[in-house]
Amino acid sequence: MKRKLFFLIITTFFSISFYAPRVYAVGDHTFRNVAMALVSSLNLALVGLTSYKAGTEEKPAGNEYYIDPTNLEYIWIQRLADLNPQISWIRGIKKVSAGAVLAALQGYEFSGESKVYAELLQKQLELSREPKVSLTSKYLYTNSYARGIPWVTNARLNPLLAEREGDFSDRGHHGSLSAGVKGSPYSWVSFNFEPTLLLSSESLGTEKKIDAYVKRAYLKFNAQKLEIELGADTVRWGQGESGSMLLSGNTRPYYLFRVANSHPVLLPGFLKHLGPTRTDFFLTFLDSNRTFPYSILQGIKTSFKPHKRFEFGLGQVIQFGGEGRGSWSPLNYFSDELTGSGNGKVNRGFITELRWRIPKLELETYVEGYWEDCCDPVLINKRDILQLAGVAIPRFAGSEKSDLSLEWARTNAIAYAGSYPSGLYYRGQSIGHSIGTNGNGVYLTHRYFVSPKQWTKLSTAYERRTDGNLVHEKRYRLQMEYHQEWFDRLNWALQAGYERVNQFNFLPGDRNNYLLGLTLGFST
Repeated sequence: MKRKLFFLIITTFFSISFYAPRVYAVGDHTFRNVAMALVSSLNLALVGLTSYKAGTEEKPAGNEYYIDPTNLEYIWIQRLADLNPQISWIRGIKKVSAGAVLAALQGYEFSGESKVYAELLQKQLELSREPKVSLTSKYLYTNSYARGIPWVTNARLNPLLAEREGDFSDRGHHGSLSAGVKGSPYSWVSFNFEPTLLLSSESLGTEKKIDAYVKRAYLKFNAQKLEIELGADTVRWGQGESGSMLLSGNTRPYYLFRVANSHPVLLPGFLKHLGPTRTDFFLTFLDSNRTFPYSILQGIKTSFKPHKRFEFGLGQVIQFGGEGRGSWSPLNYFSDELTGSGNGKVNRGFITELRWRIPKLELETYVEGYWEDCCDPVLINKRDILQLAGVAIPRFAGSEKSDLSLEWARTNAIAYAGSYPSGLYYRGQSIGHSIGTNGNGVYLTHRYFVSPKQWTKLSTAYERRTDGNLVHEKRYRLQMEYHQEWFDRLNWALQAGYERVNQFNFLPGDRNNYLLGLTLGFST
């Protein structure tokens, strides 16, 4: 029965997520617009249903402040889930609350390396009304220039500096100082406040020599397992280690309104067979330095785990409005044609993903598909689709201290652009994968954990990009990180990188890029 249900879910998933949004490209306009409206309605219905269940289902006691993928605790729970596939841990929506992590560990007996991680998490995230305070200073040097992106206005690319939440984007000496405080004074509210000062030797692109801003500042209200967030925060989705096809953490946090559930819930009726479910709905506006300033970005993502070894998700983003864009109707959310406005009012993207841990082999395979706007009559085609595929080995060479991942990513000529010339970029940096437009990349990442508080990370990459002509820009990259925590309070990290670039910016000539960074931190 479980096997039949598994294949039924897979078949339904691909039928709805891959086929339905695309049939509108074939035949009668009414049919295709109805199909688009159904897909958008499905995503909204999933948010509504999951939010209702989350708001009426009692949650365990615990702190509800968010744990970000940049936090040490997130690395611990991720590693613990790698070593123990029975833990129902949803990866497709990255952000999770401290209480949800503790709840995920209940009822399991851990041994060996896993027991160390579990005990550290329980100690670090134990229920306490005292706020957690942190102070972080960073130094980074690179000679790597950012360059423009063909077909996208006011956008820049610098892969050596990717996934740093937009702190640095161009060459020079850079420094930052961040002070953070987060906590959960009551069971129904949590907060995070993180002012940041950036210093740079150069003023290039979006860089300023002195830049003070609030990196994170939000209030999160909890009604049982339902969360409503207001403020500035990061949105991270996807399965990839090198980044995801959408919302991978390259940019600064957004000013947003968000509805989500960090604690997974079971949907009612027969939908309970979809397993633990999480949803993420957000609404934000983009920056002013773009065509159609302050355009609005709305995203929905729902992730399901019908089996402890299998996870899948689907979602969409819609970009609309902005200064100079003209009037916009709520009906455009479902289809531009419903208001007779053609295909220019909205920039759409659909995302689907799945992850499967193969029994006995203990390999994790995962794929992401992202469709930029929509579509050609052919189901899967180079023009519309962006892809990421990978395989992860949680116990590399049979060791509990080591893991390895290999990924391939591909984007197309219209990636993250569409009917908005500045596209899905925020402050000049890609909201999606750092490879940018019209690229192919292969990524190999290895981590070795001497202990949960001391580990190394080695990443290699080969990337090839084109501007649509015969010239290709090629990048060969090697990066190393070393992390260590002392006395439960102090931590430091060393980063180094080298990148060889052939035909930089599609012009004759090669470059050697270097990176060196040091991070010092203190936390209570």
